[in-house]
Amino acid sequence: MNNYSISTRLLVLVGVLLALLALSVGNSLLRLDQSNTALKSMYNDRVVPLKQLAVVSDGYFVGFVDSAHKMRDGSMKPEAAAAAIQAAQTSIKTQWKAYTETLLTKEEEGLIAKALPALRAADAAGEALLGLARAGDLEAVRKFAAEQMYPAIDPVSDALHALTDLQTRVAEQEYKTSQAAFTTLIWSSLIIFAIVLAVAALMALQIVRSITRPLKQAVGVAETVAAGDLRVQLSSSGRDETAQLLGALGKMNESLVNIVGQVRDSAESIAAGSSEIARGSLDLSQRTEQQASSLEETAASMEELTSTVKQNSMTSAEANKLAANASTVAARGGQVV
Repeated sequence: MNNYSISTRLLVLVGVLLALLALSVGNSLLRLDQSNTALKSMYNDRVVPLKQLAVVSDGYFVGFVDSAHKMRDGSMKPEAAAAAIQAAQTSIKTQWKAYTETLLTKEEEGLIAKALPALRAADAAGEALLGLARAGDLEAVRKFAAEQMYPAIDPVSDALHALTDLQTRVAEQEYKTSQAAFTTLIWSSLIIFAIVLAVAALMALQIVRSITRPLKQAVGVAETVAAGDLRVQLSSSGRDETAQLLGALGKMNESLVNIVGQVRDSAESIAAGSSEIARGSLDLSQRTEQQASSLEETAASMEELTSTVKQNSMTSAEANKLAANASTVAARGGQVV
């Protein structure tokens, strides 16, 4: 790792974290899309069909049966009943077609196949009832309602009820599947978050160690050198900034060792010269002492010589006096002679 610069390592760490974060977000978005798709399918293929089947059921039991009863009892005119029956036929056809175009399960397709004969019979009964209503034959309507309508319409109730019950069961199953997917999303998100956290922690720890360890080593080297110990050995590997710092400290330490060696050699040379100067000074001191002794002896001799000279001077003075006296006597003697 020390072969890469600190900035590169930090960029790699940030890039990995962003990639893991993108992975986590992508997984969450995928799960949410699946959940949304399941919810959309539940609405379009289960909730809407319930409404469609309810409309179909109302078409048969309200549009056909109720109109027949009201027309039989005289509370609805045959023309209005015919319009209601025709509207029910249109609604049944439209809603059943829309229902069969939704996403069907295998079981649902089987129930539809079983329901088709009942629906055809009910449609035929409705068509017959429509003809009677248009003809305004109320007696025929009463007879049809009592003898033919219910046997033709009642099986539709069972078929539609089976399909409605299936929608409820499939919706419940899809809800459980959605709940399981939601639980999976939560756990997968937590696992991915834990992985992201672990990877980020490990990478951050490695990067911090790769930075702080050489720095601590550099601080230790600086403190050791500051204490005057130049025997420290530096070992650096890699090409990052800390490795360059340790390399520079190593070169500085080598330079200091060389400088101290040169200073020591100079000091030894100076010490040798000082020793020679000291020995010369000692010799000079000894010779000076000898000369001082000689000077003292010379001074003593000079004092003796001075004393002798003084004595000679006194003697010469006395001799001069004696000579003067003798000269005076001689002069007197010459005068006398």
